[in-house]
Amino acid sequence: MVQFLQIKDSVKLERASFQKLWSDPKSLLGEDLLQTAEFVVPAGDVVKHWVQRDPKAQYVAAVGLFRQPLGYAWLAVAKLPPVPPSQCEEQPAGDRGDDATPLDTQLRFKLQGYQIDYLRPSRRTP
Repeated sequence: MVQFLQIKDSVKLERASFQKLWSDPKSLLGEDLLQTAEFVVPAGDVVKHWVQRDPKAQYVAAVGLFRQPLGYAWLAVAKLPPVPPSQCEEQPAGDRGDDATPLDTQLRFKLQGYQIDYLRPSRRTP
């Protein structure tokens, strides 16, 4: 299971414990927490999910639920690129499949063992 948190600021994550962040992100992050989403990722699978970005989000934190969370290997944080307000439009919720637009930012995370890593951002080119 992976939990994705869209947040305004990442400062409160620096001292966050796994238990507190996973079980009650709202009380830990307060107004910095904008949106949460959870996804099951079966071992060995590649999973793709589309999540609508909150216009105020500056970071995405990916929290991996592992049997033995070690150090901070259970957390990966990605800084989001700035987006012009004209591109932050309300869209229907749900999985969009491969129907990404050329301007959609894609974030890639890798789960391996008891660790989650942020790989790199990429933009689709037309």
